[in-house]
Amino acid sequence: MKKELEYFMIDGEFGGNQDWFTNIVMNVGGCGAATACDSCIYLAKYKGMKKLYPFDLEQMDKEAYKKFSQIMKPSKSSGRKKAGMVY
Repeated sequence: MKKELEYFMIDGEFGGNQDWFTNIVMNVGGCGAATACDSCIYLAKYKGMKKLYPFDLEQMDKEAYKKFSQIMKPSKSSGRKKAGMVY
């Protein structure tokens, strides 16, 4: 039996892309940041954890993803900081 995870599209692409990040550090070395962003979106969209993604889950686009990456950026810069979200 073949099982596939549902996944989301953003402007015709599967998930986000670190090339979209506006912060140079995240753009160059942001594979972990992209994974964190995509994981939050996935959990919000498919597992009911809606507070993990503060934008419209049905109308996702590159601009919202870039804004979201800036919200997530503080959580990636220090293990002690958290993004402005309720967990």
